[in-house]
Amino acid sequence: HWHLEALARRAEVIRAFRDIKDIPRALEGFWIVLESCLAHLEGRTLTQKDLVARATGTVSPATISRTIQDIVDEGWIATEPAADARVQRLVPTEQAIQYYMSRVEEAWSVFYEIGQQATRLDNRKL
Repeated sequence: HWHLEALARRAEVIRAFRDIKDIPRALEGFWIVLESCLAHLEGRTLTQKDLVARATGTVSPATISRTIQDIVDEGWIATEPAADARVQRLVPTEQAIQYYMSRVEEAWSVFYEIGQQATRLDNRKL
């Protein structure tokens, strides 16, 4: 049951990023926006170089670069000069922060339900 719900949520995410011209990059866009929100909330600087390092072997640097441009154009993140002016920080826009914050309670309820199901399965083994 929970895995169907997870698939439905994935479809929701893709629809939220439907304006990105290349749908296969919608998930990369979602990941980048999420990373920018987390860095913002934790007070960290996030750069394209950081994302490339995290995605080594899974997403190419060129795809990351194109996706960043797409989501900047769509208003999900913005770029600002970092401490080293040659580097651009990736920061979430208000739109991105509101999108993720509006789903926090729902996400926790899904995690709670998954935990409850796992507990019931463990109790059946006893």
